[in-house]
Amino acid sequence: MRSPIGRNTIPFITLLRREWLEHRTALIFPPAAILALVILALLFGTLLSERIKVDLELDE
Repeated sequence: MRSPIGRNTIPFITLLRREWLEHRTALIFPPAAILALVILALLFGTLLSERIKVDLELDE
């Protein structure tokens, strides 16, 4: 009976584990920094949206 995991999957998993062991901080900190920047941009945008009011008058 064949394994549901293909032949090419085992080397990929091994390489993935190796990258995780060698570059753990590179795989954690950049995504966390990007997430922090996105959250700050959302909060900043929310705070500014309270101060900026746009009134549009459309002629019918």
